[in-house]
Amino acid sequence: MIAGCSSTPKPTDTTSKQAVSSTDEQIFVGDSVEMNYDPNVIMKRAESFFDKESYAESIVEYKHFLDLHRNHVLAPYAQYKIGVSHFKQYRTVDRDPEPLDLSIQNFDKLLQEFPASRYEPEAKKTILICKEQLAQRHLMVGQFYLGRGSYLAAAHRFEKIIKEFPELETAGDAMFHLAKTYQDLGIEEWSQDWLLALVNEHPNNSYHSDGQKLLAKLQKKNPTFLASLPRDPAMDEQNAQKPPTIEQ
Repeated sequence: MIAGCSSTPKPTDTTSKQAVSSTDEQIFVGDSVEMNYDPNVIMKRAESFFDKESYAESIVEYKHFLDLHRNHVLAPYAQYKIGVSHFKQYRTVDRDPEPLDLSIQNFDKLLQEFPASRYEPEAKKTILICKEQLAQRHLMVGQFYLGRGSYLAAAHRFEKIIKEFPELETAGDAMFHLAKTYQDLGIEEWSQDWLLALVNEHPNNSYHSDGQKLLAKLQKKNPTFLASLPRDPAMDEQNAQKPPTIEQ
């Protein structure tokens, strides 16, 4: 699983390629006054840095554009490209994840300040990619700690995934590894709790079958666990409607 994340995923960049088109292209026509506050000059400078993969410099210019021209027609595009520039500075899952955090922050800013822009779908896709990479990083670190017997540190990483990225399938992976962690710690009831969560909430997870097998094994060792599970109100209501039986 971790090996598959060794290279940086690339979001589809069709929106970026088509961003300065049609009406937007007209803004660049007749650009002749190269002044620091001129939106055409600033945007061209930002795009030049971006095309050269000088992403730190492109971020500075896109931000400069927004500082001076937040109501400009290209303001949503500038905010979008800040998010993309941060994302492109991320390398692999074992490196500093800060570019991913900054990318998410700036795409969220795009969604909040420029709702329904043409860049919204691509921004949302890239946010999910960033979150998946962050979750995979925590999973990798958690597995490392688990392998070394640092159970509390491992549990912290797995719980972080479940809390911060519950919508991702990686949360199901974390539930399985968290269950294994608690099993190794001898806290089998907690282990069963997380295995039940995995089985019920992530039926398509790659650990679903292994989770079911481990859960059955633990329940066989501790059959009283089933009786301690929260009661289903619907089942209680059905049972209440059943006529009492008299034991012979």
